[in-house]
Amino acid sequence: MDFHPHIHTILLGGGLTPKNEWEDNGTEFFLPIWAVSKVFRGKYMDELKNLRDTNQLEFHGTAEKYRNYYTFRELIDSCYDTG
Repeated sequence: MDFHPHIHTILLGGGLTPKNEWEDNGTEFFLPIWAVSKVFRGKYMDELKNLRDTNQLEFHGTAEKYRNYYTFRELIDSCYDTG
């Protein structure tokens, strides 16, 4: 198996009321998922590029091809094209 770091996150579909009580109607969320996902993706991608630019990102196994700057840029560009 190749080295394959990734992150899992959980976003709650509810929150505290002004009276400090939990409120969750199960259908509507505090923030629209499309907005949260775009912000998360932007921040994640910026940090990924920063890690590569500062030589803090390592590539192993089938990911070794991304050591090449242009191959890495193609990968990054394709991620921005997704969803």
